[in-house]
Amino acid sequence: MGLHSYDPTGARPGLFWWTRIPDESVTVHLGAGEAVMDLRNVTLFDWSTVPNSLNPAHPLGFASATMDLKIEWSGVKRRVHVSDSANGFAGDFLETSTAIVTATARTPSQHYELRTNPASTVTHFAEVGHDHNGSFFPGE
Repeated sequence: MGLHSYDPTGARPGLFWWTRIPDESVTVHLGAGEAVMDLRNVTLFDWSTVPNSLNPAHPLGFASATMDLKIEWSGVKRRVHVSDSANGFAGDFLETSTAIVTATARTPSQHYELRTNPASTVTHFAEVGHDHNGSFFPGE
């Protein structure tokens, strides 16, 4: 299954790719139909294999790693407003025609670097927006 499986969550069972994103790393202009998420030096764990990353005991261990990740959304295909009072969820979302992903992951102890080629990004579906849930749900 490969020699690298990156995940920023560490040993938190049941969560995949969850990490706090600093507010200054995200810019969203729903009116213009554009958004950018630009993260630098995110701390990751390289679990070596996907099965190891899904195992709470992690018998193969892990190596410290970092990642730079940039996603740029543009080209509005449609705008969607969702409101679900029963579940306390609402949001305004844009389905976009383009999401360009640029990522570099590094595992220094193994002298390994993975770098994407954003020119080869193929977008089949991309969505970005603002949602309100839990205590932030406006109760429409």
